Amino acid sequence: MIVFFIILLEIGISSILKNVITNLETLSIILVLINTIIYIVFIILNRKIIKSNKIILAFAFIIRIICLFIDRYVFYLPESDSSGDTLGYNTSALHIMENIDLIKGNVYGGIYAKILGLLYYTIGYQRLFAQSLNVFIGTYLVMIVIDIIEQLKLRTKQKNILKIITAFFPQGILFSSILHREIIIAFLATLSFKYLLLWIKDGKKSNAIICFVSLLLGSSFHVGILPLIIGYICLFSFYNRKNKKVTITTGKVIIFVILSIVIIAVCVRFRGAIMTKLEGLSLESVETIMEHSKGGSAYLKGIKINGLKSILLYSLPKMIYFLFSPMPWDFRGIADIISFLINSLVYFIVLYEIIKYMTKIENKYDRKKYMYLFIGILTCIYIMSIGTYTAGTAIRHRSKIFYCLILELALIMEYNQINRKEENI
Repeated sequence: MIVFFIILLEIGISSILKNVITNLETLSIILVLINTIIYIVFIILNRKIIKSNKIILAFAFIIRIICLFIDRYVFYLPESDSSGDTLGYNTSALHIMENIDLIKGNVYGGIYAKILGLLYYTIGYQRLFAQSLNVFIGTYLVMIVIDIIEQLKLRTKQKNILKIITAFFPQGILFSSILHREIIIAFLATLSFKYLLLWIKDGKKSNAIICFVSLLLGSSFHVGILPLIIGYICLFSFYNRKNKKVTITTGKVIIFVILSIVIIAVCVRFRGAIMTKLEGLSLESVETIMEHSKGGSAYLKGIKINGLKSILLYSLPKMIYFLFSPMPWDFRGIADIISFLINSLVYFIVLYEIIKYMTKIENKYDRKKYMYLFIGILTCIYIMSIGTYTAGTAIRHRSKIFYCLILELALIMEYNQINRKEENI
């Protein structure tokens, strides 16, 4: 997209001007405003985008830009405070800017902080400009999801509801506007989902490669989305594109085994991060973690996870709380009520609709196609829920797979819509 090429050009220009211009903050503001105008013009003039979607995308983008400036110059938005992850990422990036050799070691924020530090090293300390990149990534993510929804054979009302939720989901707006890695992870997870769907449609190997590469890139930021690969491998192994059915044969089982070995190799590569999520729970008791949890939003205080048995025993309640907290019986005030209504309730409705439409699929082979995708998403939820103990952290982590859930729902709704029409013929 043209705006990203312009951003690359601006980075090059900034690298030359960083030692000439004394006020880099002003330069950042100018660059962001220029990019804003270019992006709006791009949306308006793009003939591939229908008029109704142009309006949605323009408003989605403008809201994110406004939130960006509010966060930088008015007050910190939620998850973007003076002592949270954003401070940690920015501090690590500043250290790298001052000493580029630090990029070779371990820093708080991992690969995201290193990319941010490299950017600061290149263009100088332009936080607004760096933070604005999340706005463009977040809006492009919305554009991808809306484009997929638009191509599906759904009723206009269904499409509009899904597009509105995608564009204006509060958590999506928030993480597109602050200095955080969440929207990048969600973008890469959704991008992998998109190319999986393209492979299902046209069978091109290039789409399969991009699917896996996007997911692995996203996993390098946070390993919690890696389990999506389980559903992908099941589809790549057992889905027959010619008859559009899931079939299990000896040859397909062999393919599944080979791909599974690849998964194991990848898991070995990420074993440090994975084991931190699982075994690392015993390093500090859940009770101690919750005592220090921010805002007193800890849940399931009576549960202590200190081994495999407890992980298996408490996995279901942990997943439920991870998806829907803050729960009504845990409300501490108006903030929790608002979080429940604009976040937890949305997840509940989306998951309810997925399960409802899934049960309407009578053909077991067709059902498996959607089940594979759903199993991958549920495994992500399972892994992330084990290492999560507070409502705030749960809200942040589950946002990584929100758009995958929206696409899963849209696909199942389309299947039911098509087959209902066929039954009425």
